Amino acid sequence: MYVHEKKEELLRLLQTRDTPVTGKELADYLGSSRQLIVQLVKKLREEGFTVLSSVRGYYLEKQKRVRKIVSVKHTAEDIGDELRTITSRGGRVIDVVVRHPVYGEIRGDLSLENDEDISRFLALLKGSSGVPLLSLSSDGIHMHTIEARDEKTLRRIVQALDEKGYLLK
Repeated sequence: MYVHEKKEELLRLLQTRDTPVTGKELADYLGSSRQLIVQLVKKLREEGFTVLSSVRGYYLEKQKRVRKIVSVKHTAEDIGDELRTITSRGGRVIDVVVRHPVYGEIRGDLSLENDEDISRFLALLKGSSGVPLLSLSSDGIHMHTIEARDEKTLRRIVQALDEKGYLLK
């Protein structure tokens, strides 16, 4: 199978799946390497397809969603509560961004949309030698790109963050 055929087959597979597919599963299905899968996903994105990746794998965004960047501040102990505040109200946490006094903007991809994703992320954070990005900010302030199905849902999420005292205005 040629590369362009593999790309088309990858697209067909992603269009039919409702759940993320790991890079290994895709590589096995197409009889290719995970490196090729990364290249094919890049090509699909360049062609305008919204191929997202999460800790569970790749998936194709099927519906238009709205996004907002929010500035927040809380302790490291509140990370789980902050993330669950967003996801439990129908949001998805796309990333986290901090402004470092020396390095400037530092961004980490998250793609968290449910409690399972958050638990996995927190376990990885706890089990690694890394620190939460908010710890790298001189004042603990950080930003998240959050996504929801509509503006009403987005407003509800922002209001909940505000009520918990996480939201900066």
